[in-house]
Amino acid sequence: MPPVDNHHPLHVGLAETCTGPVEVPCGDDSFDYRGSATGSEITYGGQPAGYTASPIEAVNYCSVHDNQPLFDAVQLKSAIPGTTPTNGDSIATRTRRQVLAMSVIALGQGVPFFFGGDDLLRSKDMDDNSYNSGDWFSKVNWTLAEEEQNPSLLSQESDNWGIGLPVENVNGGQWPIMQPLLADPALTPTPQNISVAAEAFQMLLRIRRSSSLFHMATLAEVQNNLHFLNTGPTQIPGLIVMKLDDNGHDSRGYGHMVVVFNATLNPISFQNDQLRGLGLYLHPEQAGSIDAATASSSVNDRTGTVLVKGLTTAVFVSGGGLGSLPFGDSNHR
Repeated sequence: MPPVDNHHPLHVGLAETCTGPVEVPCGDDSFDYRGSATGSEITYGGQPAGYTASPIEAVNYCSVHDNQPLFDAVQLKSAIPGTTPTNGDSIATRTRRQVLAMSVIALGQGVPFFFGGDDLLRSKDMDDNSYNSGDWFSKVNWTLAEEEQNPSLLSQESDNWGIGLPVENVNGGQWPIMQPLLADPALTPTPQNISVAAEAFQMLLRIRRSSSLFHMATLAEVQNNLHFLNTGPTQIPGLIVMKLDDNGHDSRGYGHMVVVFNATLNPISFQNDQLRGLGLYLHPEQAGSIDAATASSSVNDRTGTVLVKGLTTAVFVSGGGLGSLPFGDSNHR
C-alpha cells in the first residue's frame, strides 16, 4: 500500500509510533480499505508517522516549548464566539478541547510528555517563539497549587492570556489575527476554567496509572492487546475508539478497557459487536468526576453500545482494578 499522508497519525501515536505492523485504520472512500498497516506506511508531513521499534522509544506530546502552547493553539483554531450557527466556541468549550488533547497523550502507549503549565491552560499570548520574550510572556502562574492551603488565592488565578501582543519581530505578521482574540474578554479563562482543566488532567494521570495496559513495553504486546474500532469507509468522523485487552498481559485486574475519544461537539452513540457481553462499566475515576458530561458516559452491555458526550474522552473497563501501579514498577511510564 502506498504511503497515506496525514491519514490517522493519531492512531499511530496511540499505538506507540512504531514502524512495525499494528492495527491502524487506514482506509476511506478514496481507496480500498485494509484493516491494518505498518506505522511507516502512514505518513505525516511527508515523513513516516511510525519510526520506533518499541513503545518505550516513543515520546508523545501535543505541546512543547517550540511554537505556541496547547492553549494558544486551541484559541487560534477554535470558532470565534458569535461567528457560527452554534455561536462559536465559548471558553468552557475551549477548555474541553484542551483536556481532550491532553487525554490523547495521557492514554496512549509510549512515554507521555506534557509542557509545563498545559494543565493550567498556560498561555504565552500566542507567541510563536518565546526564546527571547522574557518572563512577561513565559511565566507560569502556580497559584492553583497553593489553593488548598489558602483558598483566597483562587481569585488570583490566571493563565497569562491577554497581557499583550507577543514580540513583533517574530509575530508581527500575525498581529491582525492575534489582537482581536487577545482583546476579547470572553476568551479569557476564569479561575474555574483553570481548576476544571487541572482536575481533569490529574484524573487522566490516575487513570493511566490504574492499569499496565497503558504501559505496554513491546511491539508484540501492542499487537496482541490493542485494536481500534470505528474503522473503514463508514467510520464516524471525529471519533476514535481504542480497545485494550488482557491477552496474556498483566493488566492489574482490568480484563478489557475501551477508550472513546469524541472530538465532535455532539454526543455520539457507537455500537460494535466486540463490545457486547464484556461487562464494561465507566472507569471509577470518571464515574465520580465533577464534570457532568464525563460522568454521564454510559455503556449498554447487551447491545455493545457506548454513549459519550461531545468533546469528551471516556474510559470503560471490565473486571476489578487492583489499584494503582507502584512507582517502582518497571512498566510505569
